[in-house]
Amino acid sequence: MSTTTTAKKMTLREAAEQWVETTRAMEGLKQLRDEAAAVLLAPVEKAGKERAFFGLVRAEPTGGNLYLDQAAVREELPVDRFVEGDLLKRQKRGWTLKAMR
Repeated sequence: MSTTTTAKKMTLREAAEQWVETTRAMEGLKQLRDEAAAVLLAPVEKAGKERAFFGLVRAEPTGGNLYLDQAAVREELPVDRFVEGDLLKRQKRGWTLKAMR
């Protein structure tokens, strides 16, 4: 499957339609990928060890990393530190697109 992009000028309507179409296609592909992942991970979880499938996909262990428990931190620290304080910073504002129909 090869995809090419063209250098032609696109109208706003064409851009909006293309954005919605490709977003929906990606969501559908993600669902298919998740279904395949469930089938592939079932025997790996049962055996409890790494495995490769036909030289195409490899299942490896993940997790075990440390992360900050934000709820516990909020309980331990004063509330005023989280309201535009030294621990809470506002993210830079930007724009995003959402499908409307």
